[in-house]
Amino acid sequence: ILISEEKKAFRVHLAVLAMHSQYLRDMVEKAQPSTDDAADHSPQRLPLADSADDMSFFLQFVYTPLYFNVGELTPFKQLSGMLRLSTKYLCDQLRQAVITHLMIVYPRERAKLLSPSPLIPTENKDDTVSLPS
Repeated sequence: ILISEEKKAFRVHLAVLAMHSQYLRDMVEKAQPSTDDAADHSPQRLPLADSADDMSFFLQFVYTPLYFNVGELTPFKQLSGMLRLSTKYLCDQLRQAVITHLMIVYPRERAKLLSPSPLIPTENKDDTVSLPS
């Protein structure tokens, strides 16, 4: 179980985390269950200093890689959370996908940067996200 800084718990499979993140793989290997946990077969708990939202975005990608697709409309909060945790936890596949997406949305060329991108959401008064006109 991963515990966010807001004390929200995420029940995850250690093998799934290990497949995606070298850092979490090492962290799980080094974490020793307490004697109470070992006796009653309680899940191992790993407290993390990450927001629940960021952890949710990260884990959704880990469990469902099609959750995030490069080139599809994606809220910036989601992108920044996935980039933060993929960098922190050495999840290279997700990190590279987010960077590629950001390079499409925010290109280096001035002419492309000034033209409207269908991948940048605009907010309406009712808090829905839609494509620019």
